[in-house]
Amino acid sequence: MKSLIAFWKHDLINKLIVIVIFALLFGVGAIAWLIINIPQGKSITGVLSDFVPATATPTFDLNAYLPTATVTPFVLPTFTIPPFTATVPPSTETPTPEPVLPTPPPFDCIPNNPPETGRVVEIVDGNTIQVLINGLVYSIRYIGIEAPTVPSFAQAATYENGKLVWAKDVTLIADSTNKDGRGRLLRYVKVGETFVNYELLQMGLGSALDTPPDSSCAEVFAGAEQSARQTQAGQWQTPTP
Repeated sequence: MKSLIAFWKHDLINKLIVIVIFALLFGVGAIAWLIINIPQGKSITGVLSDFVPATATPTFDLNAYLPTATVTPFVLPTFTIPPFTATVPPSTETPTPEPVLPTPPPFDCIPNNPPETGRVVEIVDGNTIQVLINGLVYSIRYIGIEAPTVPSFAQAATYENGKLVWAKDVTLIADSTNKDGRGRLLRYVKVGETFVNYELLQMGLGSALDTPPDSSCAEVFAGAEQSARQTQAGQWQTPTP
């Protein structure tokens, strides 16, 4: 026994050898016991099956204690979207009339008569000037335009007339009649590319006046006055209350 204990304490391998030997002895003993005590008519496998059952029978039924739940399928609700109808209220705004753009000076209506040139030395009113021609001063009356009679617009016409021609060289063209009853020369007046008779009518500082036979530009002048009326220029503006 002392030898066995000394063998056991020698090292780890000896311990493993001793354990294996005892395990073999235990196994052999168990087999011998089974062979000796095996009942008649049974095999070793049958005896082993008595100790280890093939199928375990549960002794506790969990389902018996759980409540029975009924699951109702979820159905999405149906939505009906009515069609959208936009109602636009009628507009109560008054449309703004488009402005009438002035037309370029229609020089084509001026007769092809010999022109005269001179320098303006005095502004008489909205349709009359004094011009120095070849050393002599002549009174010139614009053809086809009547100056305003309202004092404020008469002064405005005189002022704008002066801005157009004062101290400038002008070109004078006659129509059919040379002078009026007061001895004034009847002329169409130009300053460079500005048709003075037409320009004053466009500004609303005069009325178109047709005096046959000097009617070459009567239609053009009437159109200039109509344009001034539509734009409420000059004397054609709406009076303020």
